Amino acid sequence: MGGSSSSRGGRRSPDGGRLRRRLPRWAAVGLLLVVAVFAVVRVAPFLQEDGGFGPPKTVGWRSAGEYLGERVTIEGPVVSTHWARDSQGQPTFLNIGRDYPHPDRVTVFIPGEYRSRFPSVPEDLFLGEQVRVTGDLQEYEDALEIKVSSPAQIEVIR
Repeated sequence: MGGSSSSRGGRRSPDGGRLRRRLPRWAAVGLLLVVAVFAVVRVAPFLQEDGGFGPPKTVGWRSAGEYLGERVTIEGPVVSTHWARDSQGQPTFLNIGRDYPHPDRVTVFIPGEYRSRFPSVPEDLFLGEQVRVTGDLQEYEDALEIKVSSPAQIEVIR
């Protein structure tokens, strides 16, 4: 029988190799866009106001209000603490600078679900200590607040 020289189907390129399927141009552009957006989202939290990289700006608790809505590191003394064990979510509160209910305080809010991540109970661990707390500074009931989910967000200054 007369033979066919190829038992496999498919088109061949002029040099004899199989034609490779190419990614359509629109898909390549889309993939590039996804990678670029991902890079910006992952890098943006580390960008400073001056365009440089690094940790968030460290500010004293008295001037914290100037940075509302920003990721900052607040420095100051923990003057009072409270574990609301009978409240929903059993949060812990650390008050920096001024005691509750003074409106000029900065409150560190630790949801109850994160208490077990600390080496000991946060209300005892930080009371009376000078600390640096890093997080997104928000306003809650006319006071400044940083929500903390990890012990790494709070540094005791010795």
